[in-house]
Parts: sequence; C-alpha cells; structure tokens
Amino acid sequence: MYTLDLLISKACNQDCYYCNVYKNTKFKDKTPEVDIDFLKYALSCFDFNLNVIIGGGEPGIVSNLDEVYRTLKDTKKVKNIRLLSNGQVRLNDYDWLKDVDYFEHLIKDIKGTNLIKFYDLDIFPKHKHWKQVIVTTENVVNSLLDNYEFFEDLGIFNDSFWFKTMNAKTHSAINFKENLIKFYDKIGKTNELYGIIEEDDKKRRCCAKYPYMSSIDFEDKKFLHCNAHSIICERKELSKENVDLNLKGKLFNYNDYCSKCYVYNNNLVETIFRRTNVKRWFEIL
Repeated sequence: MYTLDLLISKACNQDCYYCNVYKNTKFKDKTPEVDIDFLKYALSCFDFNLNVIIGGGEPGIVSNLDEVYRTLKDTKKVKNIRLLSNGQVRLNDYDWLKDVDYFEHLIKDIKGTNLIKFYDLDIFPKHKHWKQVIVTTENVVNSLLDNYEFFEDLGIFNDSFWFKTMNAKTHSAINFKENLIKFYDKIGKTNELYGIIEEDDKKRRCCAKYPYMSSIDFEDKKFLHCNAHSIICERKELSKENVDLNLKGKLFNYNDYCSKCYVYNNNLVETIFRRTNVKRWFEIL
C-alpha cells in the first residue's frame, strides 16, 4: 500500500520552536479551507490503494475538515486514514475520529519533569488505535534520560506513546545523535528510530530519487519532493504522469536540501525497496 501525505494547510494555532511549517502559510488572517475539488483530483492521480496521512499545520483549524474526511472515506482506493493533530481535532469532537488512526501531538516540550502541553487535558489516548506523539528534541531526550524512572512510573514509555524524531532542520545532530540512540536503545525501540541516525550519501541519493513519502501541499497545490523538508523542497505539478515518474525515480533529483539532510529512516533503502518494488535500485546511486 502506498503512503500519501496530505499537507492540507500550513496554518496552525500553536507556535512550536522546532517547527517551521506554519510560518509559511497563506492563511495568516483567515480560516484555512481545503479545496475539495482539488482533493478529488489529487486522489484521481493515484491508480492504486492508498494509506493517507492528514497533516499540516493543524488540521483541527481547517473549516471543512469533516468534508475532507468524508471525501477520503468515500474513495475506495483509500484503505486507511491517519490524522495528526496537536489536540484541536479532538476538542472539535468529530463523530468519526474513533474510526481513524489518530496521532495526537499534545505535549509541546518536556523540561526536567515538567510536561509542557498545548491544552490542559489528560495526556493518555482514549482508544487503542490512538497514539500520543512526543517529539524527541534535545530538550525532551535529555529530560527523559535524566529522569527516566520518573517518566517510566508515569507510563510514558508504553505503547500508547510514539516518539517522533524531527529531521535535522531543528537541532544539531552532532551533539544530539549519541543521546538519541541511547534513549531509543533504553526503551527498546531502536527499530523505530526516525530522523537523525546516519549520514550516508548513497542512502540520501536513493531517497532523492525515490522519496520516502509522497506529499501534496494543498495551499500551493503542488506535488512535493520531501515531506520532511516540505517548506524548502522541490515542487512539481500534480498529475498522473508525474506520479508515475515519481514511482520510477524520474521526477525528482538530488538537491541542496538533500545534501544537508540526515537519513529520515534508519532502514531507508529497504523501506523504499518494499514501497516501490524497485529491483535494481542500486543503479541510481
């Protein structure tokens, strides 16, 4: 199944120091709204089953999010829907929320033993297929390591929580990498380490040809090269032809932001191999 990331708006109601997406939105003074006709067109460009991720920005402030969900649900090729939110979506109390994979980034930061949350709500998910996302910045990783027993007793290392490592756009991997690996090893989830694990030019070039995840910017209505660097990456017109070229590794190329990027997935080449069925991927290196 092919994973498609829908950046339905870059607008957000929060201001996280480790995120640069919302600062580039065109909806600075008005409520964001998704062009449903463009959504239907975007879905028509993919002739295979899709695992769709709804992200942003913050989807919870999009005025017609309910219509976005209904459109995806009514599209047969969409087999699974994941929604990423800072908690605003849950506050809106949509009746369909229990039917999607809901990943909530409610914890903004962790300093010492202090959880800095967006809203004064229970931090634990209420459905088994909901996940609480904790972004592992330098602050967070150092705090979790220094106060490991405290957070272990709190239950923050159970399977209801998903630790998300941001790409190197937000911190210095030179000082961060060692503690990050130490933390993931300590909680027994090294295989889930995403973000900053290895500088390998061959893997980066492979990722440049066969992007880890296809993304669409709904504000610009463009097909994006890289969802990890969605603000600065290369953009193309969205069409069936370009989707096909992307699958063949012929749409995007190695660029400046690729050379500065850290491998987004610790098992990147194998992930690309499974997703694209590329039997001779090494020819592109």
